[in-house]
Amino acid sequence: MTKTNEFTPAQIKAIRNIIRDEIARHDRQIEREEELNQQELDAADIEAVMEWGDLE
Repeated sequence: MTKTNEFTPAQIKAIRNIIRDEIARHDRQIEREEELNQQELDAADIEAVMEWGDLE
């Protein structure tokens, strides 16, 4: 920060890059969790059909 407590353009750019990277990392984590949840739901559906037959 400068003497007036303002960020320099280079610092702003660096902060934006950090934020962008963190958002992308978070989005990838959410996608992985959604995929795992869907796999668990699919497995539960298969197990239910095998145990009770198709209920639809």
